[in-house]
Amino acid sequence: MMFYLGNQIPHIMDLFPEFTPALVCKLKDRTETLAKLFESGRKYCSVDCNAGILLGFSLCGKEGLSYFKQALFDRHWEADSTSTGTVLQVYQGIRNLNISLIDLYQEIRTIDEPEKQLAGLYVLLGLVRVRIKDYSGDALETFTAIYKEMFVLEDEDDKLFDLARQFNLEDEIYELQSFIELKLNEEQILKNCLA
Repeated sequence: MMFYLGNQIPHIMDLFPEFTPALVCKLKDRTETLAKLFESGRKYCSVDCNAGILLGFSLCGKEGLSYFKQALFDRHWEADSTSTGTVLQVYQGIRNLNISLIDLYQEIRTIDEPEKQLAGLYVLLGLVRVRIKDYSGDALETFTAIYKEMFVLEDEDDKLFDLARQFNLEDEIYELQSFIELKLNEEQILKNCLA
């Protein structure tokens, strides 16, 4: 929504300055700025400002990848926040960096520090919720692949349920499984209609 003040139209960055850090990708030498943004995001910035910083990390490609991933596994960043839409920018970020939800899940399983693993798990659950609502058609993996990798209980120790159980999040996983199963049906109907 644009607000008109007399004859002046405010610049978009004046209305939403929290996305200004995303412009870090336009700098020729961004090494120092990325480090400062990471420190600011971890210690000083609010969650809505962190959304712009996370988006900026993802737009910097390889150079921003390590900062982006560190933030995902750090609760100070609140990368799973839905109240300010941070998780939406993280979702865009994983797409920018070509990180699938399955890749992220596999990485979370290998983390040894419970605090980082829990932070990553919260982010993953938030991203799966965003993926469920994503109808853009350009996601990195199908719901069939997500279901098979994260929810099929061939070896329970290797699935999302076991990881969630460590943190008492089983109810959330069961709820997500129900939504994913609905999306599986939808995916199959679309596949059959387009065939």
